[in-house]
Amino acid sequence: MEFLKCSSPPTHPSVIAIFIRIDRAADLQLIGRLKECVAANHKTIRSLGREMVQVNAALDAAEEEVCRLARQSGQLMASRAPHRRQTGQLVAEKANLEAQLRLKEHDLMELNEKFALDPDLVHAEMDKLSLTDQRINRTKLMEGVSSV
Repeated sequence: MEFLKCSSPPTHPSVIAIFIRIDRAADLQLIGRLKECVAANHKTIRSLGREMVQVNAALDAAEEEVCRLARQSGQLMASRAPHRRQTGQLVAEKANLEAQLRLKEHDLMELNEKFALDPDLVHAEMDKLSLTDQRINRTKLMEGVSSV
């Protein structure tokens, strides 16, 4: 269209008609290109819309999975709580038994010292132990007879 440039506007009717035809052809060509762009943009928009629907569905599924895992985690934590209480009870029981064991060890050490000082005491203590054993055996026998 550069060949149509001139320094003064055209005044002759046939030249004006040519300009109008050229302008009309350029306008039609421009309109055609705009239609192509609109069609391409429309396809792109539809494609992006479908992708957005898929992404939203994936996000919803992921959110549901996170909620499911959170519920499952909460249930696991709740189910382990009794075990923690049992563990706490066992630890307390162990500490109690260890304290009793230390007392018994201390008593045994005192008895060893007494035995070292007085040999006759050994015989007296042995007699006490044998009497205690006899009582325990009788008690077991009586329990066995009463259960029959």
